[in-house]
Amino acid sequence: MSKLNIPHFPAWKYKHEKGLWRNIQNFIEHPVYVSLSILMLCTFFVTLVSYSEYRDNFNELWIQVVGELHGVVFDVLILGILFGWFDRLRDKRQRIRRYLEELDDTKQWKSQEAGFKTVGNIRRLNGLGVYEFELNEHFISKAKLSGLRLESSYLSKTNLRSTKIINTTLSYCTICDSQAKHLFVQDSKLLELYSANTNYCESRFTNSSLKASYLAFCNFNDSYIIKVDFSGSVLIGCSFVGARLEKVDFRNCIGLSPEMLQKASSLIEVKLDPEIEKEVIRLREETYNKPKPMPQTIELNLVPEE
Repeated sequence: MSKLNIPHFPAWKYKHEKGLWRNIQNFIEHPVYVSLSILMLCTFFVTLVSYSEYRDNFNELWIQVVGELHGVVFDVLILGILFGWFDRLRDKRQRIRRYLEELDDTKQWKSQEAGFKTVGNIRRLNGLGVYEFELNEHFISKAKLSGLRLESSYLSKTNLRSTKIINTTLSYCTICDSQAKHLFVQDSKLLELYSANTNYCESRFTNSSLKASYLAFCNFNDSYIIKVDFSGSVLIGCSFVGARLEKVDFRNCIGLSPEMLQKASSLIEVKLDPEIEKEVIRLREETYNKPKPMPQTIELNLVPEE
């Protein structure tokens, strides 16, 4: 059986050509190197063509060169800076558009990876000066929002379950019909927050501010709320059953009823309006100091044995 004559291809030559092409591509991608190379080639060509003028009329040519240099310096200072600024602005807008598109791609994607990508894009957009986001129906569960700004953003029907919000600004945001069970909020600003029909049960709020917020039918049952400012807020139909409230400010709240705090687990140094405070104390005394009813006697009708 005859052997096939397969031409031998030198592998070293292929690697060399591939490496050379890669170096050329890397060189082309650096505009500074390309500009310097073009400048050197142009200088060499102009010098070669004008050699006779340099030799015979150097003084007159030098005066013309100096005059042209002043014009070049002016062009570089004005046009170069202006074009550089426009190019940087264009690049910034392109990056903002790309990150916003990536945020929109993670919408309704229910996975932990989607939450990490969402937080990463928010962080990059914050670095570009973008603080308003539309995060409706996003999955941010078990993610960590640390040192971010989400002002005037929308988080309706968003999954914030077991999310950590640390040193983050969520002022003027809208959180409606969302799941926020086991939420962890610390050292954050949620000023003038608008939240309705959201479940915050078994969450932890520490050293944060919800001042002048609008909270309607929100569930804070079994939550730890420590050093939180609710002053000036509107509280409608909210529930604090089993919640531990410590150093919480409820002064000047609208819609806050004594019944909301009646079944709280503890009220430690809570600031309330005087009339609300008196009624809360009365209701809690009735609830927890109520004497236990005596056990009912059971009458047994014994029938004598025959």
